[in-house]
Amino acid sequence: PSDIRACAVLMLLTVYGLRPSEVKSLVLSDFDWEHERLTITSTKQIRRKRIFPLSRPVGEAVLRYLQEVRPRSSYKNVFLTLDGTRPIRDIYMLVSRRLKKLNVP
Repeated sequence: PSDIRACAVLMLLTVYGLRPSEVKSLVLSDFDWEHERLTITSTKQIRRKRIFPLSRPVGEAVLRYLQEVRPRSSYKNVFLTLDGTRPIRDIYMLVSRRLKKLNVP
């Protein structure tokens, strides 16, 4: 389960160049599956919205996480701790663990 979540997070970071804080702040309604769009609300300075076309690989990775891993929760955040008790807080730690696994310094 943690690999599926990490894959979705890493895809969002690398494909869209999002900041970890932007990934952490994503809520379910930011994904418009019908129109294949992703809305990002900037977390730096002025809150502005950016709309991206939702790439198929990213959409599939996030959808897999939502369907197979994400626990049912009253939280609207996309990414939760694996036990579902709260939104994920440390994207940096998640990424660094994955990089260590791959022997990337």
